[in-house]
Amino acid sequence: MLNNEWFTANQKIEISVFHKLFLCLVIMFGSFYGLFLSFFGKRVSIWLIGENRGDCVCDNGYFFYKHCKNKYFDRKIYFVINTNSPMFYEFVNEGGNVLIYGSIQHAFFFALSSVCFYTHTYSDIIYRRLYELFGVNKKLVYLHHGVLGFKKFDDFYQRKSKAMDVFIIGNNLEYQILRNDVGIAVNKIKLTGYARYDYLVDTSKCTDLKIVYIPTFRDWILDDFYSSSFFKNILSLINNKELCGFLSENSVIFNVYLHKYVQDFTDGLTSGCENIKIQKLGTTSPTQLIAESHLMITDYSSVSWDFYYLGKPVLFYRFDCEEYSKLRGSYIPLDRENIGEIVCSELALVKKIAEYYNNNFQSKSKFLDFRKSVLPVLDKNNCTRIYEEAKSVEKRC
Repeated sequence: MLNNEWFTANQKIEISVFHKLFLCLVIMFGSFYGLFLSFFGKRVSIWLIGENRGDCVCDNGYFFYKHCKNKYFDRKIYFVINTNSPMFYEFVNEGGNVLIYGSIQHAFFFALSSVCFYTHTYSDIIYRRLYELFGVNKKLVYLHHGVLGFKKFDDFYQRKSKAMDVFIIGNNLEYQILRNDVGIAVNKIKLTGYARYDYLVDTSKCTDLKIVYIPTFRDWILDDFYSSSFFKNILSLINNKELCGFLSENSVIFNVYLHKYVQDFTDGLTSGCENIKIQKLGTTSPTQLIAESHLMITDYSSVSWDFYYLGKPVLFYRFDCEEYSKLRGSYIPLDRENIGEIVCSELALVKKIAEYYNNNFQSKSKFLDFRKSVLPVLDKNNCTRIYEEAKSVEKRC
């Protein structure tokens, strides 16, 4: 059975019963206050943006907020962040309308909000149970956290008919998947492009040679991470003598960046090669690594599309296709090379890395041609289009 991408065990947030009751009272008070303001015609449009339960500030929610905060003054737009986030102080110092996750102000402005934006789950906006109790009349814009294709949804949309009022997508392939395979209503699907794509830049020509390896998250490995094929294959790769020799000889940096849910296990990934760097959450971001790298290696991660968006080459290292297909599944056949070449063995991967190096890390023409057809919007106006879609849906409140 497929794991629920939207409400996994990793996304549960525990709070005390007293805290829950207190926030319920704040939300109820805020709701009555909103009615009072509406009666006298003084209510202001309020939008709430959240991502990754407030833990991260590097996804579509943050970049949409960054676009809006100094541009649109006809409504109040707030971003929700957790004080435990490694990016908390840096983000708060940027200024703007910031709400601390779980605070009185957070609950109060949630009650007054008309449109809420999220990238993963309702918990991005506020505690999930509170949203289900008090969010029924709010409009939901699902900003999404990456291109749909290599990871299957479960039956969430069928069970949660109010999962979103607007489903933001970035390419034509997603539209076909959502319409034909997932069953999302066509009027909800909006091909605006992703917010973070407006801020993607290619700085690789100004940096040393760099390769970034970002494997996707697998929730079934958490119970016994160090015995998983995931851990063993990555550990073997970063200690591959041929790879280490190649990196050292050609002064190439090889960055490894794991998903936030397995960041606690990164200390177990050790390499004797100085050119291989295990990056930690908070010290860098996927956006920065994408910008400065010449080649990306991943397996099924949607960050491959971010790299592909910039016209840079992607290699898919899929050492566990059979296991992944069984436990997660993909809408796109995993042997189809749409946006990058596929290898299944460590030896083949190391050879491909050398091949791309010898060709100055140039993308192959067939992938560049497909890019033109599948990514129709490359104008850096994605955030503007998302804003207009949100305004449109707000009118139906």
